[in-house]
Amino acid sequence: MDWDKFFGIRKENLKKAKEELVKLLGDERVSDDPAILICYSHDFTPEAGRMPNLVVLPETTEEVSEIVKIANKYEIPAYVITTGYNHGGMWIPKRGGIMIDLKKMNSVCEIDEESMTATISPHVRIASLYEESNKRTSIDDIKLRPANPITMGSVSMLSNYVSGGASHIAYKTGNHHENIVGMTWVMPDGSIVKTGTHSYPFRGKIPCLGPGPDVGGIFLASQGSYGICTEITIKLFNEMPKEKLCAISQEDIYSFDLEKISEFFYKAGRENFIHDFYKSGSRHGASVSFAPVVEDVLDMQPVHVVVVTLTGIDDEELQIKYERLQEIVNSIPGLMLLPDESFALMVQAFNWDIEEAKRCLFKRLWRGNRVMRWRGSFQWVAFPSKFEHIPYLEKKIRDLIARYWINTDPSLEPSRVPFQVSLQGPFPMSRMIALEFDFWVDHTNPEEVKRTSMLFRKVVEEMIKEGAVVGRTVALSQEIQMPRLGIYHTLVRDIKKKLDPKNIMSPDTLPLGD
Repeated sequence: MDWDKFFGIRKENLKKAKEELVKLLGDERVSDDPAILICYSHDFTPEAGRMPNLVVLPETTEEVSEIVKIANKYEIPAYVITTGYNHGGMWIPKRGGIMIDLKKMNSVCEIDEESMTATISPHVRIASLYEESNKRTSIDDIKLRPANPITMGSVSMLSNYVSGGASHIAYKTGNHHENIVGMTWVMPDGSIVKTGTHSYPFRGKIPCLGPGPDVGGIFLASQGSYGICTEITIKLFNEMPKEKLCAISQEDIYSFDLEKISEFFYKAGRENFIHDFYKSGSRHGASVSFAPVVEDVLDMQPVHVVVVTLTGIDDEELQIKYERLQEIVNSIPGLMLLPDESFALMVQAFNWDIEEAKRCLFKRLWRGNRVMRWRGSFQWVAFPSKFEHIPYLEKKIRDLIARYWINTDPSLEPSRVPFQVSLQGPFPMSRMIALEFDFWVDHTNPEEVKRTSMLFRKVVEEMIKEGAVVGRTVALSQEIQMPRLGIYHTLVRDIKKKLDPKNIMSPDTLPLGD
């Protein structure tokens, strides 16, 4: 048997590809050093790792295009990475090959105050774009801001938009796919395609479809299977000058019942006056805090606490909204609006003050590399659903946790068990909400990794069986969901074969190949 061909990459092809890549980029931007390659083999989930054969660092769209052409010529898989904070193994090079690291493409290309848009390259981080946008204004000295994703401030803004992430203020702004104005993509054959305003720049950064049929959507959430995005233009929004964080908790702070919290989300969402709802769980906040011991923080927190942000043009508007919030909370037996003093003490347990809480919870500027520190590794999955289904789905997940994530240590308090079921959202006017399942894993413990993988699959399979939808591609979720979609799965596989007949771009990241 020809083992080189069996494994997909021929040694002589890899050698020739490296020679051409060095000629294109120079020795300093091409490496096959194992000490470097291993850094590209894992993300911070418990997903199995795999090293690439080469790492390259392009600086322009044209260089990315030439790299992809070389990968095609020698039939070597190509994967792409920006800041490396993907939550589900989506950039792990499952077939080795060439890792295209876009860290040198890190410029804010343009902020257009008139059209309220920002054009950025791949390695621009969420916090960086926020700070740069905040230097500009729209009208009456109102600052501009992007709709920051529900993740760390050190994550790539572009990657989160095109990989199917969500805005934490989507309640007011719409979600990512609604806020993309134009994109530039390198296709699997190395050709360059521009969508939206990128295809007719003489019109300026005006949000509109097309030209003609809008093909941009086919690239979104494709996880690199259809190409590499090298530039994106997104909408910016006004940031109101007055802000107030408020916390709502159950009176029984150790309760796991989400029905009351769900009722609050629904009632408050229908009235459309809250700017942002943060997820109904304290574990995630504790895991990114500056507190030295995560478990000690959790012992001082309610199990389910919703942090909401009220915004306004002045103090009077803020007070009116705060009073209405109090009325809604008081109408739901078993809920309470924490006094400002209690909320301040709660965030102090995270080693934050209120301004730091605003930056972390509302502006989404908290630092990376903290979310996984509780156990070393972190995984999540979310299921958008109608409100009336939430209690039933949440019970299903808890039943699976009790069955497959059994805690055999009687001395371990429930607050210290490393998982969380919470609500994230809601969508505008409370049309639906996402039920999120988070868990933290000791990736140095093989048995815990096995249990994690089994539990993750069981949860996804059960939620799909109950009619829920996987909200974003993470880990094995689409391997479970997509083959059940019939003609839709056939269509996206056919598109993959048409655009990428050699299956060069991110093979096996999604179930699209043979």
